[in-house]
Amino acid sequence: MNQDDKTTGSTESKTGQASEHAQQAGRGAQDAAKGYVGHVQEVLTQPDRFFDANHRSGNTNAMIDLGGFLAVFFLASVVARTFGYSGFDFEFGHLLDGIKAVLVIGIPIGALVFAWNALGKTRGLDFYMEKFGGALVLPCLLLIVAIVLDVLDIRIQSWFRGLAIVFVYIGVFAITYAHAAAGKVRTAVLFTAGFYILYRLLGLLF
Repeated sequence: MNQDDKTTGSTESKTGQASEHAQQAGRGAQDAAKGYVGHVQEVLTQPDRFFDANHRSGNTNAMIDLGGFLAVFFLASVVARTFGYSGFDFEFGHLLDGIKAVLVIGIPIGALVFAWNALGKTRGLDFYMEKFGGALVLPCLLLIVAIVLDVLDIRIQSWFRGLAIVFVYIGVFAITYAHAAAGKVRTAVLFTAGFYILYRLLGLLF
């Protein structure tokens, strides 16, 4: 075999390996997507099973849940300002408002998860991220509905934004009562009130 044949064979081998790696990566992405869709379906259709202390969904799903909620919260803020009652009117300041909105909700979420971890040390930080991430799935979907209604100029979008926040509060209460301070209603109420107050105070500051 001459040098040209060797070079050609080596190139084809590398091309084949690259193609195989790309196919494997594609299959991995599809499997991950299917896995996350299954996770969302489980949260919505079998919440008792998902929020059970012995059930774990994994850090990846938790990060997607939390990151997805913050991303959708950002979009909801920007779209609400862009497609207001005066019609489409985009300004660069709307992006800054969206970032502020993320900080206003993100800081209380971070503080809450660490407070849960400090109160219920036997669970671990990952546990509370998974559970609260799951609790944010429904609020995230409600915010997506609000975004669509804003774009279509259907004036009930505020109902869905308000309902999304209500379910966030419900998630705070439920996880505190079920896990961080099991069976203690007063502690769950205090955590929910603290989350609400911090969220509102940051809204005033930003």
